[in-house]
Amino acid sequence: MGLHHISGRGGPFSGGRLRARVALALALACSGLPAVAQTVTPDLSLSLQSLHQQAASLYGRETARTIEVLRDLANRVEQARASVGPVDDDGRQLLARWSPDYKFLARMLVEQKRPDEAWRYVELAKGRALMDRVHIREAEESPQLPLEARRALSAAGDRLAKADVRLSVQAADPANSTQAAQERKQLMAELSTQLQELARRFPVASALMQPALPDQEALRQALPEDAIYLSLAYEPNLMLLFATTREGTLAGYLSAGEHWEHSTIALHKAISHREGVKGLKAEGTYIIPAAQGFRISMAEEDEANAITRLEPIADWFGEQLLRPLLERFPGKRRLIISPDGPLHFLPFEVMRVKGRWLVETFDVSYAASAASLLLSRERLLRYGRQRERLPLLAMGGGSYQPIKQISRSLAVDERLSQVSGEARQVVTQNGRIFLKPGGGVGVEQAYSNYKGNFSDLPASEQEVREVASLFPRSHVLLGKKATEQSLVDLEMSGDLARYRYLVMSAHGVVHPTDPWLSAIVLTQTGPSGQEDGFVTAGEWQRFHLRSDLTVLASCESGVGRVQRGEGVLGLTYALTLAGSANVAHTLWTVDDRATADFVIDFFRRLASGASQVSAMAQAKRDALAKHGAEKAYFWAPLVLYGW
Repeated sequence: MGLHHISGRGGPFSGGRLRARVALALALACSGLPAVAQTVTPDLSLSLQSLHQQAASLYGRETARTIEVLRDLANRVEQARASVGPVDDDGRQLLARWSPDYKFLARMLVEQKRPDEAWRYVELAKGRALMDRVHIREAEESPQLPLEARRALSAAGDRLAKADVRLSVQAADPANSTQAAQERKQLMAELSTQLQELARRFPVASALMQPALPDQEALRQALPEDAIYLSLAYEPNLMLLFATTREGTLAGYLSAGEHWEHSTIALHKAISHREGVKGLKAEGTYIIPAAQGFRISMAEEDEANAITRLEPIADWFGEQLLRPLLERFPGKRRLIISPDGPLHFLPFEVMRVKGRWLVETFDVSYAASAASLLLSRERLLRYGRQRERLPLLAMGGGSYQPIKQISRSLAVDERLSQVSGEARQVVTQNGRIFLKPGGGVGVEQAYSNYKGNFSDLPASEQEVREVASLFPRSHVLLGKKATEQSLVDLEMSGDLARYRYLVMSAHGVVHPTDPWLSAIVLTQTGPSGQEDGFVTAGEWQRFHLRSDLTVLASCESGVGRVQRGEGVLGLTYALTLAGSANVAHTLWTVDDRATADFVIDFFRRLASGASQVSAMAQAKRDALAKHGAEKAYFWAPLVLYGW
């Protein structure tokens, strides 16, 4: 099975269309999605549902009319989101509810050989909430706004950051979940009203907070000559692929189904196991070829049919997702991938095309969306013009033993959430507003039953020292100095925003219910300390970063909750809000020694003048040669998001 239809400016190529298998796709597109309670207005909800049903009834009979109806639906959603503002929960839920229709509209436009328009609707359904909040955050610090407006925006952002974690903690308790949801809805409505009032009073604020919509022409002009931007759109019944280069855009679609989810789980298990496919099989977990793709089985009768090497499943993914497009661009050597759905958790470098691992032939990086990719590029250019930058801040070698019960105030405390005028100060050297330290009042317990059982990371200290030695004037925080308090102190002084590179070599925690509580775990200070050592995603979003790159060398730092219209919510999302141009994170639990070696090799190449993308690719090739292809666990977990 390959691409059933691909089109570009030059017209279609490849095999015919597979309409029969997707005839019901539109009718099923919204099944299983969360209901939207009173989304903007009940009348709008009814109107959108009516348009959805009308399109479903027209599909297969009146193509032009179906496209017109779906375009009307998408336009109404966009108008409603614009009317309620960029932080309103109703607007976010509205996009999550109807984004499958955006993707199906894109599918029909691909069939009609209109790839550019199809691309736009797919990108409208990607990373929108992130970009909305990024623009508010950047407006907070714009010298174009008077101080009064910047203070008001910053206060609103602080309230939102505080609520993200506090209400998440409450929502984790079933007894409080309804009240927490109501509180959040009320807060979001208040913040939206406040932002709209600011935009009315200060027209420049309205322009600065205007969300960035996908701009295909800007992307084409920005892409290097040898680069491909590969954007994927995933739904359980649909897979769309768009390859954009300076020359134009090719688009294609695949018939989709449960086999994609099963195959993705199987590949992730194979590459995230320390001993690879053979290790899985030895433990009684078998990867079995299926009618389409692969699946996981634990039945003894399937043992004989289980694969014993990574190549078959890596070849299948390469054949399905990559080869039909990549063979059209023989001169390209850089691949920027914007994944969707469960594909967020796969490093595409482990896929094979024509018998070669993708990392062997392409320098690979990732992006949440085209808009976020262009933001990353703009930040790199802007930060590069800053004076008095410091090269690198590296934190690691944390002290984790002996550990007592972790503080119940595991999250944002009031010190980073004060909004009163007395608690604020302006750092005139760069015009940004900071919060003064103080307080120490924690939110409700988040990990109340969590017992600290982190082991020390022996390789972490060496990693931090060797990386820092590559860059004169680096700032190193090791052991008992690698604390959350040290990080807060750097934030309050304004120095945190001066570092070009940030390296966090530490344990990571993925919160099981809410991404805002996922955290980087620094040195523990115990319940009586000012800080608990857990720097949560909710806290990270209110730091001020001007880093070209933040490296999260910790377990599963790129894992989070996938939300339609937003991508993966978690640490990378928060660090992008904080201002980091690029972020490198991991996709599974990583090995201490192997990760340290990889990060050292990566930064050694950066120090010698290589670009971030090239340095990452070369480090992976080195690790591939060292560990062997079957041990992707060691060479593939760290991925680079950004330009």
